[in-house]
Amino acid sequence: MEPNRKPPQTHPTGDTGKASSQVKARQSLRLDRKSHILTATWVVLASMATAANLGLVQIVESETQSLFFELRGAVAPPNNIVILAIDEQSLSVPEQYYRTNPQQYSDLKPLQAWPWHRGAYAQAIKRLMAAGARSVALDVVFAGQSAYGAADDRALAQVLQRYAGRVTLAAEYEQLQLRQGSLIQLTQPQRLFWTKPMSLGFVNFPLEADGKIHRFASEFPKLLAQKNQAQFDKFDSFYAEGEKPLITRPSPLATQSKGDHIYFYGPGGTFEQIPFWHVLDSDNWNTYLQQGKYFKDKIVIIGATAKSLQDFHNVPFSQSWFYPESIAGVEIQANAIATILQGREISEVIPHTSGRGLFVLLFVSGCTVFLTFSKRAITRFGFSISIAIAWGSISYVCFIHQHLILPTAVPMMAIAVCGSTYLVTGAIGDNLKKIHLRRTLERYASSPVVQEIISQHDDFQDLLQQPELLTVGKILSDRYKIIKVLSAGGFSETYVAEDRQRPGNPLCVVKQLKPASDRPQHLQVARRLFQLEAETLEKLGKHEQIPQLLAYFEQDEEFYLVQEYIVGHPLSWELKPGKPISESVAIAILQDLLQILAFVHSQNVIHRDIKPSNIMRRH
Repeated sequence: MEPNRKPPQTHPTGDTGKASSQVKARQSLRLDRKSHILTATWVVLASMATAANLGLVQIVESETQSLFFELRGAVAPPNNIVILAIDEQSLSVPEQYYRTNPQQYSDLKPLQAWPWHRGAYAQAIKRLMAAGARSVALDVVFAGQSAYGAADDRALAQVLQRYAGRVTLAAEYEQLQLRQGSLIQLTQPQRLFWTKPMSLGFVNFPLEADGKIHRFASEFPKLLAQKNQAQFDKFDSFYAEGEKPLITRPSPLATQSKGDHIYFYGPGGTFEQIPFWHVLDSDNWNTYLQQGKYFKDKIVIIGATAKSLQDFHNVPFSQSWFYPESIAGVEIQANAIATILQGREISEVIPHTSGRGLFVLLFVSGCTVFLTFSKRAITRFGFSISIAIAWGSISYVCFIHQHLILPTAVPMMAIAVCGSTYLVTGAIGDNLKKIHLRRTLERYASSPVVQEIISQHDDFQDLLQQPELLTVGKILSDRYKIIKVLSAGGFSETYVAEDRQRPGNPLCVVKQLKPASDRPQHLQVARRLFQLEAETLEKLGKHEQIPQLLAYFEQDEEFYLVQEYIVGHPLSWELKPGKPISESVAIAILQDLLQILAFVHSQNVIHRDIKPSNIMRRH
């Protein structure tokens, strides 16, 4: 009988578990530190982009304002503003009526062909003023002489002089292409139409980075001056001092307001529109327009709404899924005038870009600090999305009800990106922990305790079938090919292997000793104990009933003992539970074992694990 002696076992201590936890904690701390650095980078980039007022920042902020308007929806505009529309009907119907009966429709004669006689506007202004209109604004530039002769110009000039200051004419900045390059020129009404007092306004609106109009026309000259101050200075000297039009009162087209953004009431068609020709047609004037009473105390804006005249622009209520159509320039003027009349001008809370950049830096930094109070990545992400939505809601309320513009899109995006960064780095950290745990479980997968742990986790079920599959066929030290797993425990495994460097490839037993930790200091202790174990087995192998040590080696920080293979069966096969053996058999077994133990003890070695399953009977 051969006692199959087990090597001294190295059990994990509390210090080892603590050390492993410390390693994981340091890894988690490093990953968390990297995520903090990355989020800080996003914060700095967002604040710098805001301070520099980059085009992308302008686009997302302008689009956010458009979204706020569309979320609010159309609201009722003031009822004292009406558009006298130069629509398709006004361009075609008067001509047909006049040709049918020139005498009956003589008032429509100035509307026979486009462009109309300027006398048509004069006639409309007279009727509107006589009906009690508060003021009239023309979104039409009367530059140069009329194509219908000087009499046509004088007819309009007489009406403008009669209602001086109550009729607003339009001026326009035009870009001219010269051989020397492009030139921006201010085109005003011809000198004949100037009055004293006079109301004059711009029809140009600044176009924002998102391709839409958000600000008043009064902002266009300021924007022009910023782009080309030298050329803009020429506008002041373009006319002689005595030739400059005199503006003595605020103009509906020259908006002077406490804010620089228009409060848009809705998409095209929000303001009531009356076809221009109805004012000149006696039947419509007397019936539909109640002899002009409809216009009493109202501001009337005359401008083009016909598609063929191509005076259409993009505003917050356009170029979107719900509002794809652009709106006419005269409707933008109506929104601007209504904004001022109702005191709904929208202004920037932080007018300077550097101030907005500082705000983004402080606000988003504060939010990220708040996120760090939670250690779970998914919680940080959830908080970041909640904060972003809350800030968007606050900005919406301030924009719609308080008429204030807060930096919105960039802070929301920065906070969401920071939360996403924590989520991604957290997922990476969890994955690394899972990989580390998998490697650990894989290393000790043959242990019953580890297998019990594996059985409770669906992600590691495949490890229950892997140990033997991964081990069988493996070649150790370029010599020992494993062909079978004999036994496994928490800190060692035993295999049957072929010695490929001996004739006939004889079988041998390979014992793998697994250190409790892969930390250098623990490996050093394990290496010393392994050396001691090998020396002990070398001495004990001299006994004919103890397996001989053939070799020992270290590979991949794991330790292997190679012993003589004993062909036989464990004594536990003969000793069945509940089936007693005879006295003579028991004495024979004990006499055989005690001789071997006497030799072991004579070598100052204690076996520590004598049991039937560790005793082999040779065949």
